[in-house]
Amino acid sequence: KFLSTVKKELLQTARKYPSVCRTVEKRLLPRLRLERRDLFLTKTEFTSLVKAEKQVRIIGNNILSDVVEFLHKMGQIVSLKRHVVLNIQQLSFFVLGPVMSPDSFHKYPKMYLRDGWVTKEVIGQALQDFKKRHQESVVEVDVEPAVEALEELGVCFELEDYPDVYCIPSH
Repeated sequence: KFLSTVKKELLQTARKYPSVCRTVEKRLLPRLRLERRDLFLTKTEFTSLVKAEKQVRIIGNNILSDVVEFLHKMGQIVSLKRHVVLNIQQLSFFVLGPVMSPDSFHKYPKMYLRDGWVTKEVIGQALQDFKKRHQESVVEVDVEPAVEALEELGVCFELEDYPDVYCIPSH
């Protein structure tokens, strides 16, 4: 009897995955993209927003992590270790663009340690300078999750012997 109950619950859970993903993709993500100013949400914050969505009936956290993984694989979001990016175009424009631009770091010769080596402070300054040039934007970019995204996307890596110093190979 116990096994049949568990099997029944698993089947019900499996049937809910497509509807949960569809609801999050079609209703929640478009609304969050319009309402949210911050580029990065913590995973906890994102899962809380999914749970709060009225049309989503979540049984457990396993489904939430599967939904996040599914949306990531479908290209709807970028799932990082601790954060979720709702808008991939904004990630490209406000983070990857300024960091990959050769002009971003040469303004700070005292903080630009050597070719390709920059401090987290300089990365933050480059992101802020870019945002100032695009003042019409309402997007907020914090340096910590931005650096996390850059590392996970393979754009930069922290140097082992130098804390908070990153190598950006294209520079």
